[in-house]
Amino acid sequence: MKPFVLFVFKNYLAPILVLLAVVLPFSLKRYPISEKEINIAYQSDISGYNWVNKVDPVTGFIFGSSTLRYGLSSNLLRKNDSLWINFSMDARDPVEYYELLKAYYPLKKPRTVLMGLDPWIYSKGYYKYRSKIMYLDLEPEETMKYTPKDKSVIFTKFRQWWSIKLMHAKLSKVNVPPFPVPDDYGSVKLNAKAVNFNQMDDDWFDVSKFGWSDIQFESLKRIKEYCHMHNIRLIFLIPAKRKDFSNLATTKFKNENTYWWHRINEIAGGEYVIGNYRCLDACNQDSIFAEAFHLNMEGQKYFSKYVKDRLDSPGVISEHYSFD
Repeated sequence: MKPFVLFVFKNYLAPILVLLAVVLPFSLKRYPISEKEINIAYQSDISGYNWVNKVDPVTGFIFGSSTLRYGLSSNLLRKNDSLWINFSMDARDPVEYYELLKAYYPLKKPRTVLMGLDPWIYSKGYYKYRSKIMYLDLEPEETMKYTPKDKSVIFTKFRQWWSIKLMHAKLSKVNVPPFPVPDDYGSVKLNAKAVNFNQMDDDWFDVSKFGWSDIQFESLKRIKEYCHMHNIRLIFLIPAKRKDFSNLATTKFKNENTYWWHRINEIAGGEYVIGNYRCLDACNQDSIFAEAFHLNMEGQKYFSKYVKDRLDSPGVISEHYSFD
């Protein structure tokens, strides 16, 4: 072997190969994540809602992803002195809903919880938008498959495994400054110009790319049980979608949506539900949607009224309830 090649191998390639040999076996393996470990991972997000302590009395909590963050107004839901806290955030999932519920229910004792239902939130493909601890849930063949835009995932998994399993990370208080109470108690107006997208990307929900996450469905079950234990009225919400989305969801991706709804029904069958994909079809679609998934500020008014009018008489989840 030539001196230069030997130098490069000894000083660069050999250490890299050794590192890969050590890291890969631990990184590719799936590690069950405990409830305590999840709680530790989300302490910062949980503490970011310390402004809730300034609000009283609280009627209910709203848990959802971006469709409810932009689609539902806490102020527009109010009746008399009722007040709603909207914990919804982009890509937020049942795993984090549950942590937020456990953290803030004992402080505010809300009578009602509104919880959004969107199929993609229950996918492993969405782990890339969340705490890196979720990568530990991936099987070896899934590690790269479900995180195509995050090629460092194998090293991320190793770091998470090391800190949690070997360093025995302990739950600690996250000290954050007190935040002011938002004008709409966590709801956000999407001030986006209405655009008519007649042509959607018809691969919006390809299960071969996303896969289903059992952790999300298990967290949904925990939320239901927690609400029953504390006599909280739990109402699920199916946010409105634009017609082009609904058409694809019930044609090309009908099997995927039907399977997702079957899993929801297994856990939440018999619980209250409001809404379906087409609940705002009668409105001018181009004026109330920012795009196919999210309502703009005008659409927020319509959907908030739709939900408010049905809070006292919601439907019931069943296998045959029409999510579309």
